[in-house]
Amino acid sequence: MTARVIQMDRPRREADLVDLDPRRLTVPLWPDAAVALSVGRSKAYQLARSGEWPTRLLRLGSRYRVPVSDLRRLLGLDDGGARLPT
Repeated sequence: MTARVIQMDRPRREADLVDLDPRRLTVPLWPDAAVALSVGRSKAYQLARSGEWPTRLLRLGSRYRVPVSDLRRLLGLDDGGARLPT
């Protein structure tokens, strides 16, 4: 089996594939937050359980949610506190 090389106009960032709209309050740990950080599913849950996930986590029953504002700040997408028009 040979590896295929895909040419792209610009480097692909995983965060481009995830909806991190600041109007959303939280996103699920998997797939949204983990994909944005290029972390696999098992590793994401391992980090969450051990308390090593790099942002705040909200535990709702058996589910983990990640605040979008924390994720955007970690990825350098923070808007500096600007508010969206309502």
